[in-house]
Amino acid sequence: MKKLFILSISLLTTFTTFGQETIVIANLSGVPNKKDMIRVSMDFISYQLDENLSAKVSSSSEIPTQVTVMKIQSNGKITERESFWVYDDSYQITGDVEDFSSLKISPNHPYNEIESAFYNSDKERQKEIISENLDKAVGVQLMASSVSYYSDEELEQLLAKIPGSFHATDYYTKTKTNLLTKDAPKPKVGMKAIDFELESRAGAMVSLSDFDGKYRLLDFSNSGCGPCFMALPDIKEAYEKYSSEIEVISIWDDKTKDIWMNSSKKHKEQIIWTDLWDAGGLVSSLYQIQILPSYILVNPDGEIEKIWNSYKIGKIVREMDSLFEKN
Repeated sequence: MKKLFILSISLLTTFTTFGQETIVIANLSGVPNKKDMIRVSMDFISYQLDENLSAKVSSSSEIPTQVTVMKIQSNGKITERESFWVYDDSYQITGDVEDFSSLKISPNHPYNEIESAFYNSDKERQKEIISENLDKAVGVQLMASSVSYYSDEELEQLLAKIPGSFHATDYYTKTKTNLLTKDAPKPKVGMKAIDFELESRAGAMVSLSDFDGKYRLLDFSNSGCGPCFMALPDIKEAYEKYSSEIEVISIWDDKTKDIWMNSSKKHKEQIIWTDLWDAGGLVSSLYQIQILPSYILVNPDGEIEKIWNSYKIGKIVREMDSLFEKN
């Protein structure tokens, strides 16, 4: 396959340590709507409050992180949320779930004051607050949520000021990814597939071009995507039938390596094909993936032959049957 360019992502470590722990206890009041769930999320893991509207969560992050209380409807839509910065201490969240503005945390981490000042300022002062706090996780997060304020050159300059200790954060990697891929052409049938290199579960770096001369099915997934898991039995059936003619490459746009490696293990045990972590979402952005799951079929010459998205029972097997019976 002729390479347009190759994108490589090195291993991004997660911030964990055994030397410190952040503990958050939620003790809320009120009567939530029967159709609503109240959940607490920290470090990309979500916990449902018990019948007393209580929960205890913990984190061993080496840098300040956020804990978020969410009100979620039965269809999965988040209708209200309140987030607080926490780090290396014990915290308590109180308030009424019928009025999310009443939610408070004690003690109050200094980053919450920085964030509050940001949201109560005009645009120019907000940019000043970001510049003043790029040595802190809160500054990096605020920059990532305000990219529309800056030109590409200005964003590059801001990113260059961020200490290396924050380069593995989701805020930093997503901003960097968007800059790298914003001018990438929209994938179309007939165009050359852009090469990439990602880490496999075995720790090896794997490229799309490693399978030149063979069909490749790119399966774009996420560990929080139910339909992505529903599709795995169909992918497995198709792969077992046609593994000599096609390589399936699952690309997981998960926020951390730990989520990719260790969440939903029962589902992922079905994967017997190439399985890669899309650190920072670079390849998903490169291929402009908006819906999960999404599939891109690359032919042996490295050209995109077909693009489709969403899970439909039996569709993957039918597509492969049609492809290889035709050939």
